[in-house]
Amino acid sequence: MINMFKIGIIGNSVALRNRPAVAIPNNKNYGAILQQSLQNDTSDVIIDVKNMAMGRATILDIEKNIEEIINCFPDIFIINIGVVDASTREIPLWYSNAIQRNSKNIFSYQLAAMHHYVIKKNRALFVKLRGKKTWISEKVFKRKYQWLVDFIRKETNASIIAITINAGNDRVEAEIPGSRKNYSSYNKIILEIAEKNNFSVIDVSDLISEKHFPDGVHYNSEGHKIVSQRLLSVVRNILKERKLL
Repeated sequence: MINMFKIGIIGNSVALRNRPAVAIPNNKNYGAILQQSLQNDTSDVIIDVKNMAMGRATILDIEKNIEEIINCFPDIFIINIGVVDASTREIPLWYSNAIQRNSKNIFSYQLAAMHHYVIKKNRALFVKLRGKKTWISEKVFKRKYQWLVDFIRKETNASIIAITINAGNDRVEAEIPGSRKNYSSYNKIILEIAEKNNFSVIDVSDLISEKHFPDGVHYNSEGHKIVSQRLLSVVRNILKERKLL
C-alpha cells in the first residue's frame, strides 16, 4: 500500500522567492528541494509539499486565509512568517494595502504616486518620522502566532515546524532602520512559543547575508538548500516515528 505524506508551508515571499533569480533546475525554493529529497528516500510514500506562502503576507493575512490553508490537512505545517510583520515601515499598512490592491481608484493612484515619487525616495526618513513603527506590533504578533499554533493543532492535529526570521543586512537596515533589532525580538517570540508548545524550530540566525540571502530578505539557491537540509533532518525523524521511513 502506498501512503501519502503531506507538508504545508505557511509564510511570505521568503518561502517562495529565489533571489537572485537563477535558471531551471537551480531555481527551486526550499519546499521543492525538500519534497525531492524526501521522495528520494522512499518509494513507499508519496511526498506532497504544498507551498501556500503568499508575497507580502503578515500573520493577519495568514489568519484571514486560515480556512483555505488548513483545508489541505497536511501531516506537518512549516510556519515561515515574521519578516513582513517585524520590518519598520515608511507607510502604514492601510496605505500599502490601498496601493497594492488590484482594483484601484483615483485616491489609490494618488497614494501610489506619492509613495513612488516622494516617500520611497526618502524611505529611511519617513520610517524615522513614523517612529520606526511596524505593520504588526510585537504584542499582536505574539498573540496571533500562538493562536495559529492552537488553531492548527485543534483543527488538523498536524506537527509544526517553525523557521525564524533572517537577520537582515546593512542594505535593509539603511532603508528601514530598526528592522534588525525587531527581527531579533520577534524571533524570541517564535522561540518562546515553540518551547512552550513543544514544536521544532529551524533557526537561521547563523546564515550570512552575502552567502545565503544577498538582498537581506530572500534566500538565494545556496540559502534554500541549507534551509531544506535542516528541515529534512527534522521531517525524517517524524517519518521514522510514524514508521514511514
